[in-house]
Amino acid sequence: MGFLALNFMNNVSMLGRLTANPELRYSQSENPTAVASFSLAVDRRIKKDGAQNVDFINCTAFGKTAEAIERFLVKGSPICVTGRIQVSNYTDSNNNKRTDFRVIVEEFFFNETKEAGDARKQKMQSGENQTVENSDFSNDVVDLDDDLPF
Repeated sequence: MGFLALNFMNNVSMLGRLTANPELRYSQSENPTAVASFSLAVDRRIKKDGAQNVDFINCTAFGKTAEAIERFLVKGSPICVTGRIQVSNYTDSNNNKRTDFRVIVEEFFFNETKEAGDARKQKMQSGENQTVENSDFSNDVVDLDDDLPF
């Protein structure tokens, strides 16, 4: 009888839109590393009572990935990220125990054309109100409530 080894994985892939411009900073180490923090608005697949549910997911990227995200993406940009979930426990200033969940981004993919991205950046820089338009992917939602066994 052979031994079965289980390999557990912590992988996540998400398609969403940036809720604000990414924040870039550098670590204070001897060799500073770029760190980009941003939040993604990600639609849930199941629609309840006609209202779309959205999750806001905190993300962090490092190194060249962080620099590229900050350089090329702005609020409202659609992006696909892959990475892993990281959980941190801490105590806040009021001595309450807190848990922080975030996605550590390992890869990202642009999800709009260069022209659409350039137009979005130009609008953001000019201070105009931003209307998000996207013909590159569909936000169709399928209501699966009738098909779920629970």
